[in-house]
Amino acid sequence: MDIETTEEKIKKVDAKISTLQKKKKEVLRNISTEQRKQRTRRLIQAGAIVESVMNRPLEEADLPKLQSFLWRQERNGRYFSKAMDKGGGTEK
Repeated sequence: MDIETTEEKIKKVDAKISTLQKKKKEVLRNISTEQRKQRTRRLIQAGAIVESVMNRPLEEADLPKLQSFLWRQERNGRYFSKAMDKGGGTEK
C-alpha cells in the first residue's frame, strides 16, 4: 500500500494549480485576441462606410476633419449618437 505524504499531495496540487493557471492565461489571451480582431473588423467597416458615403478614398488629411465634424455633432446636440441610438438611417 503506497501512502502519499502530505508534501507529495501538496506538490501534486501545486502542479494542478500551475496547469490551470497556464490554461487560464491561454483562454484570456484567446479572448483578448478575438476581441481585438472584432474591433479591427468594425474599424475597417466604419472606414469603408465613410469612403462609400464620401464616394472617394479616405485620406490621412481627412481624419482630423472627420473627427472635428463628429465632435461638433456631439457638442451641438448629440446628433451622431442620437442617430446611432435610433438605428441610424440606411438612405443613400
